[in-house]
Amino acid sequence: MKKYIAGLCFVLVATFVLPVTPVRAETDSSSTDVSELLKVLKGLMEQVAELKAKLADVRGEIRDVLRDGLEEGVENEDVREIQRLLAEDKTLYPEGLVTGYYGRLTTEAIKKFQLRHDLTVTGKVDEETKDFLEEYLKERRDNASLTGVFNRVGIKDKIKERVKARHEQMKDRLEDRKEEMKDKIKDKKADDDLYVRPGSIISKALAERAINVATNDITDAEEDGADTEEAEDYLDKAGEAFNDNQYRKAYDYAIKSIKLTKEAVHDLEDDDDDDGEDDDEDDEDDEDDDDDDES
Repeated sequence: MKKYIAGLCFVLVATFVLPVTPVRAETDSSSTDVSELLKVLKGLMEQVAELKAKLADVRGEIRDVLRDGLEEGVENEDVREIQRLLAEDKTLYPEGLVTGYYGRLTTEAIKKFQLRHDLTVTGKVDEETKDFLEEYLKERRDNASLTGVFNRVGIKDKIKERVKARHEQMKDRLEDRKEEMKDKIKDKKADDDLYVRPGSIISKALAERAINVATNDITDAEEDGADTEEAEDYLDKAGEAFNDNQYRKAYDYAIKSIKLTKEAVHDLEDDDDDDGEDDDEDDEDDEDDDDDDES
């Protein structure tokens, strides 16, 4: 019996103890690999933490800018962000509900916020109120604290100064924009004067050529004795339009002058023809008289 028990113990030891030796050896051989994996895992976790921090910053910057039209009845993430902000001060928003819905309680909280900062009390997030809320959101993001943004010493005056500076910057940008537009207008006028706009060179050339043709036609017509007074009037109009850089109008006036000159020359030719016919008739009458005398 003792021998049986001893044999059974030997079998158990051989079964469970002996395999331990190779496993332990295998564990020892792979310990270096495990350490390397842990180092890699630690590095990845640090990168994930860094990315989360950057993402939080980006979200914070995005949330600094509020949408327009925030008033009672609206429901969105901007309302939720405003509620979180106002909930930090129990005197402004004692209920502290963060639901994303702009209801009666949020309206009352906004009114208190407006009253505290000497703003027009409307209960709506108008443009002026939005400027103040956005500055508070920036302050909370950049300088987080356990006491809340509204409880910081001098925060009210600080926010007012920042909003004032913000408005001054906007005013300066508008002035710069106005000056930029003025400069563009000046540059455009200068371009017009130099005829560098697309089509201006061609329009100028056509108008100038038409004016030259009209001038030459009038000169020739006057030498022939034609009445070119009306044509000259249109030629003067063409010259004035040309000097004002109104090339299309100058061209039209010059063409009109050319037509009137041609009409004047045509009228002169008709008059000459009529005079010639009258002379012929007079000659014929003289011949008839001579014949009568001979008879």
